[in-house]
Amino acid sequence: MHPPLRTWLPLLVVATLSACADGDKSDDDTDVTSDTDVAADTDVTSDTDVVADTDVTSDTDVAAPAKPLLGAQIDRVGRPGVSTILVDAFNEGVMADLTRDNYNRDAATSSWASSWSEKIRTSAAIWDAMDTICGNSAGASGAPASASTYNGTAALFADDQLYVDAGGTGCTQYMAVELASLGQFSDGSCGGRIPAYDTTDVTLSLLILGSESGLVDGVSLSAGSETFPFLADPY
Repeated sequence: MHPPLRTWLPLLVVATLSACADGDKSDDDTDVTSDTDVAADTDVTSDTDVVADTDVTSDTDVAAPAKPLLGAQIDRVGRPGVSTILVDAFNEGVMADLTRDNYNRDAATSSWASSWSEKIRTSAAIWDAMDTICGNSAGASGAPASASTYNGTAALFADDQLYVDAGGTGCTQYMAVELASLGQFSDGSCGGRIPAYDTTDVTLSLLILGSESGLVDGVSLSAGSETFPFLADPY
C-alpha cells in the first residue's frame, strides 16, 4: 500500500531542488575550459617575450668611435740618443730642457739642418776632443779644428731620421746609409735600425773616434729577436 500523496510531495520537491543544485555545480565548478584557461592566462609567448624585451642588438648597438686625431708632435723618435747626447748636451737647467723639447717638437724636416746644426756642432766638438785628437769625428773636416770643422758632423746628426737601403745585401750596421754618403762605410748594409744594433755605442764611436765601433757605454744590450715583434727576454 503506497504512502499518502502528502508524504511524497515534500520529498519530491527536495529531490527536485537537489537535482537543480547538482546540475549547476557540474556546469560551473568543473568548467575547466572557461575558468582555468591556461592558454589565455599564462600566455608565455606574449607575457615573457624575451626576444622583444632583451633585444641586445637594438638596445645596446654602439657605433664604433671616430678615429682619434693626432696631436702636436712631442718627439721625433728618429735616431736614439741624439737629443740627449748632442742637443745642448753640456748645458744644464731649464733652458737646456726647453731647447731639447723644442728640438723634439720641430716637425719641419726640411729645415732641421739649418735650425739645429749650431747646437749640435758645439756638442760634437766637445765629444771629439775626448780622445785628444780633434777633427776626427764622423763628418768632420779641416785641421786644425775650427768652428767650421764640425759642419758635416752637425748636418749628419741634425737630419734625425733613419735611412734604409731597400737594395742592401744585409743589415749589419747602424747608420750605414749615412756613413756611406760620407765615404766612410759602404759594405752594402741596409742601415736603418734593428734590435741587434747597439745604437749608443755606435753614436759615441762616430763622435769621438770617427769610426762605427770602438767605444762602449758599459750597458749590456738585450738584442731580442730580429723578427717581428722583436721582443727580448724580460729582465
